[in-house]
Amino acid sequence: MSGPELLWLAFFTDREASLCAGSITAYSLYGPLFLARLHYSQLQVNLVSIAAELAMYLPVPLWGFVCDRYGPRLPSLFAGVVFGAGYLLAALTYRRGPSVAAGGDGWPFGVMVVAFVGVGMGTSCMYLSAVTTCAKNFGRGRHKGFALAMPIAAFGLSGMWQSQVGSRLLYEDAGGGRRGEVDVFRYFLFLAMTLLAVGVVGAVGLRIVDEEALIDEVAEEPERSALLEDSPFFQHAATGRDYGTLPDRRASDDDDSDPPTLIKPDSPIESRKKPPLLNAETRAFLQDPTLWLLAAGFFLVTGPGEAFINNLGTIIGTLYPAPPTTLPPTSPATHVSIVAITSTLARILTGTLSDLLAPVPTSKHTPTTTAPPTKTKTITISRLTFLLASTLLLSAGQALLASGLVQNHAAQRFGIVSALVGAGYGAVFSLVPIVCAVVWGVENFGTNWGIVAMVPALGATVWGLVFAGGYSWAAGAGAAGLGGMGMGMRMDGAEGGGEGGEMVAMVVQDVLCYGRACYAPTFWAMAVSVWLACGLWLWAWKGPGGWSRRGIVV
Repeated sequence: MSGPELLWLAFFTDREASLCAGSITAYSLYGPLFLARLHYSQLQVNLVSIAAELAMYLPVPLWGFVCDRYGPRLPSLFAGVVFGAGYLLAALTYRRGPSVAAGGDGWPFGVMVVAFVGVGMGTSCMYLSAVTTCAKNFGRGRHKGFALAMPIAAFGLSGMWQSQVGSRLLYEDAGGGRRGEVDVFRYFLFLAMTLLAVGVVGAVGLRIVDEEALIDEVAEEPERSALLEDSPFFQHAATGRDYGTLPDRRASDDDDSDPPTLIKPDSPIESRKKPPLLNAETRAFLQDPTLWLLAAGFFLVTGPGEAFINNLGTIIGTLYPAPPTTLPPTSPATHVSIVAITSTLARILTGTLSDLLAPVPTSKHTPTTTAPPTKTKTITISRLTFLLASTLLLSAGQALLASGLVQNHAAQRFGIVSALVGAGYGAVFSLVPIVCAVVWGVENFGTNWGIVAMVPALGATVWGLVFAGGYSWAAGAGAAGLGGMGMGMRMDGAEGGGEGGEMVAMVVQDVLCYGRACYAPTFWAMAVSVWLACGLWLWAWKGPGGWSRRGIVV
């Protein structure tokens, strides 16, 4: 196949992979059924999702390294295999029912954890292989933001269409022609077969076109790199002196006016230029203090976002009084779709607007990925401005939920919370990789972005445990306040809130919790966490040694 044909093949394949890879974002569709059908505690439900998050984020630098050094096809095939095995094992575990420890004869809880470790690894591996392919094929022009936003946006749509398939096609029969809950066994089998097939297709179609030209460009003109131009280690590796290439000076060795030019040998040595070049970039990347500010902010934002998405179904259950007086709750599948749609729109919108409105570099610090503009922009808005605004949008949704205004009004108001969190979360996941590409280039994008993308694992773990702990504490406090008998009873005067003096009570039934106390303290803490992230990103942008002071235009 010719270069253009391979490029189009890669284009459609990375979109397909991205559109299917985010199945874990539909976790809240079946998470509550783990409580009801498998008799898991809320902590166990969260531990399953945390295991998936850890397996999804912690190996990302490894997948990025493999994508950069060996291409994205092998990671795609691996992703399909672990996806298929993970969801198949989860399906069989669910079908066996509660474990012996929970009063049944099913498999132990740990088996479900192992299954979702496979799901987590498949998610990150398939996602990164698709995004790396897109970044290297399309991320060197003026529209790098839009190019990167497309597969990232497609990833956000995964949870929407997959949750709709589960709730509208693969559902249990509730009798009388009514749809019941999602049939988790059939849903997991559907995901196992679909994602295995997508991984195999990616192993054929995910190709990086003209990567040699990208490596040569960076090796020959390291002074164009915004980060690495002053790195002696990079200069040493880029000129290939370890492998016998010699600099050719136009003047004597005592004349420092002209930089050395690379003489490319017609030998296998040339094929060994890429590893030392990328290794040098990784080293310089890790030594940049602004990397750690960017990563710390990403940790503080993504953890609360992940905790909200993974616990949507549980949160909805707390927004109404305990049975039998509970109002008809809004469907978790509906809010998974709201999060997915708003997240996708935000990713596309911020990626496109950041291309159109971001300031154009005018100094020697212009990265290799930046093409010269066709005309001067009259209005410019930095990508960091978009990032900070999106982050505040996310915190607005968390503060709205924590305020108690949604309590007993979930059907009318919880959609606003889902939309705000989804839009802010999606925009952050679009803009942070774009910032990585702009500041540090695309030649080592898989490794660089993989390192940054690892921190949500810790964030998801911390905030997942915080939410589960707050939920369990509130449930236990409610049970103690009722003398251990909270079956459908209401605690008068437990907490004020709501409109018109409505009582917002905390009630417990079995291991379930109802009322604002089940979630409010956690979400106030999440909002504060997001505000701290804004401060760190401002410091990386405008502080001493920040991108603005170094002439890097983001």
